[in-house]
Amino acid sequence: MLMTEYQGIVLLKLLGPIVILFVITAVYFIYNKDQTVWNRLLASSHSSIAIIAAIYAIVVSKFTSQTSFDPHTLNISKILAISVMIAFVAVLYFKGNKKVHLLLLPFVLCLAYIWHVGGKAIMHTLV
Repeated sequence: MLMTEYQGIVLLKLLGPIVILFVITAVYFIYNKDQTVWNRLLASSHSSIAIIAAIYAIVVSKFTSQTSFDPHTLNISKILAISVMIAFVAVLYFKGNKKVHLLLLPFVLCLAYIWHVGGKAIMHTLV
């Protein structure tokens, strides 16, 4: 079996933010037309890193248990913090329509949701 039932539940709970973050990544990449490919990738990578945090929570939830405290909750927090730092870089590198930065609001909401649900999934307190 590739995924446990618990991982499937975690995936379903995190699927919405993953889709939203993927759309944010695509919008940042598409609307940054005046830049090189490297700068476009850098300006759109903050949401991709947050997606990695969500996938990390799904994968790691298979290897943790409710009775043990693992440093994986700290690791997901670090990944999300890196995503926030890259978001600041995205604001600097993005040269397209500045209204695209309004997508940072759902970005931050998705980060909070991933941090909350991902942390609970890793610690097996997700109901």
